[in-house]
Order: sequence, then C-alpha cells, then structure tokens
Amino acid sequence: MVKVGIPSKSGYVLCVTNLPEESETEDLIDLFGEQGRVLEVSMVLDKRTGLPKGYAFVQMAEKGAAEDSIEELDKKEYRGQTLAVDWAFKA
Repeated sequence: MVKVGIPSKSGYVLCVTNLPEESETEDLIDLFGEQGRVLEVSMVLDKRTGLPKGYAFVQMAEKGAAEDSIEELDKKEYRGQTLAVDWAFKA
C-alpha cells in the first residue's frame, strides 16, 4: 500500500512542475490559497540566471487543502503552460 500526503513538520508539501519562467512566489500563494492556507512556497531558482527553474514546492496547512489543490490544479493551464501538481513525498 502506498501512503500519500506525508506531512512535513508543519504541513503537507506539494511539488508543482512546468511553471513558466515569469512565475513568482506571490502568484503561487494566490493560486494555491484558493484551496486552503498556504504555509510556504519555495521556488527553485537557477543559480546562474536567478530565474525560476520551472518547479516549486508548496506547503499547505491541511491535508484536505493539499488534496483539493492536486485535484483542482493538476493539468490546469497557467500562463500558457499545463501545471503538474502532486505530492512531494510518497511512501
């Protein structure tokens, strides 16, 4: 049996891929905030250019909000690209 939605110390972490380069942390807070309380967004940046690499980690406060985010935002078009949203950790 595979368990999903393993919590970090203070929330449930999602991995969001296929983000456009112009994505900003505040945009993701707003987007995921429609599903529930966002605790933290960590955008991965290219060390050379400082631009987003196209993926981020979003930490949600409640498991239900994280599940809703996956259901609502996975395969959703966002600024011309199709997002992929799933659990960051699976056991």
